[in-house]
Amino acid sequence: MKVAVVMGSKSDLPVMQDAIDVLKNLALQQL
Repeated sequence: MKVAVVMGSKSDLPVMQDAIDVLKNLALQQL
């Protein structure tokens, strides 16, 4: 499964980092 996190600018990264971390953890759990 591929998931994209779309942000308006690099300044959005601190806000989205938690969501990115959760998605990475879910991907590792499915392997």
